[in-house]
Amino acid sequence: MRIYLAGWTKETFYRFYCHKNFSECNGLQIIDPLKFADQTHPDLVLLDKQLMDSCDVLVAYISRASFGTVQEILYCYERDITVFIITPKKHQKNPWLKHHTTK
Repeated sequence: MRIYLAGWTKETFYRFYCHKNFSECNGLQIIDPLKFADQTHPDLVLLDKQLMDSCDVLVAYISRASFGTVQEILYCYERDITVFIITPKKHQKNPWLKHHTTK
């Protein structure tokens, strides 16, 4: 199973935790777009879409608003890719997030 990590690029703890705890789990492959592309690359969005298309699940950590993360969630939702959100309680009732996520 391929898992795409979405979230604000400055959320290093979340990414570190996922790599440390799940990278060596049997059958799991962590796809972190920050490890694949320079975040200033002109084709960044196209590269990220290719990575998302190759994944089974998107996991997004949302601690603050992020335009890119919201777009990644919608992109996966529209392609029937399972979307999971990890977020503080203040964002859990957001109707847009609830509608476009699996859990």
